[in-house]
Amino acid sequence: FEISSEILWEYITVPMHMKKWWFSQIRAFEPHVGFQTRFTVNYEGEKYIHLWEVLESIPQEKLVLDLRYANYPGKAYAQFELQSTPSGSLLTFTSDVLEYFPNHKVFSRASMLNGWKTLLQERLPEYVQKNN
Repeated sequence: FEISSEILWEYITVPMHMKKWWFSQIRAFEPHVGFQTRFTVNYEGEKYIHLWEVLESIPQEKLVLDLRYANYPGKAYAQFELQSTPSGSLLTFTSDVLEYFPNHKVFSRASMLNGWKTLLQERLPEYVQKNN
């Protein structure tokens, strides 16, 4: 990204920015270990009650989230690592399923990969470009 790690950090941790490229339903978020948030996303006629907890946070460097759903079994994590570069910053993303989700197309590997790809390779870059 052609922005500083400080600005990119704000875009992935400040609700007014997160709502623009991630989930508009996010009501609160603080990048502090132990912080928990809950929000509901309606998708294809189903409600998905997201439960997030911050597991690790190093400002402008690393954010690790525990990702669950109140109304479905399963558990995953998402890790965002930021590095400063001469032209701005580099974002490295890692995610994995730690406890299996139901056998449902929304939770399929293809669906999850497509979701993260859309968020991190399309929506976030578009948001960055629009705001800088």
